[in-house]
Parts: sequence; structure tokens; C-alpha cells
Amino acid sequence: MKTSTYAQYLVKYLKAMAAEGISIAYLTPQNELRHESDKYPTLR
Repeated sequence: MKTSTYAQYLVKYLKAMAAEGISIAYLTPQNELRHESDKYPTLR
């Protein structure tokens, strides 16, 4: 998937959530905050 395609998908998702009254403050690359990996972005 191209980076721009994924970015457009995320924007569409955020706008859809906002339309439903759901506020999203930030996005993280992963939902496991203490997980570490050298193979892909994580939140070390």
C-alpha cells in the first residue's frame, strides 16, 4: 500500500468518526504501548 493511500484512509476514518461525534486526539503506530520490535515501528 502506498503511504499516500494509507494517509488518505486514515483521514477518511478520522472524518467519519468526527461525523459520529467521536473525537480522536492522536493515533499511534501500534496499540501495545510497551512492545518493542526492530522489524517495524513501535512505541519504545
